Amino acid sequence: MLKLTLTISLIILLTSVSFAQQDDIIIGNYHLPNKLDVEIFKNSGKYYGKIIALNGFEDGQTKDINNPDTMH
Repeated sequence: MLKLTLTISLIILLTSVSFAQQDDIIIGNYHLPNKLDVEIFKNSGKYYGKIIALNGFEDGQTKDINNPDTMH
């Protein structure tokens, strides 16, 4: 019985350690289909995203010409 308990405990421990190491796999830079580049990073145990490039806004364009919202 003790051997079974130790085996199960070891399996649970190894499984939790392997999943904990995969958490940071999402960190990095991504190019999205809408020509937007974002950076995913971790700070104080939380994940954040930051826009790092607005591809497709050439020639001094400052507004999204495809956006039907006329309030801005």
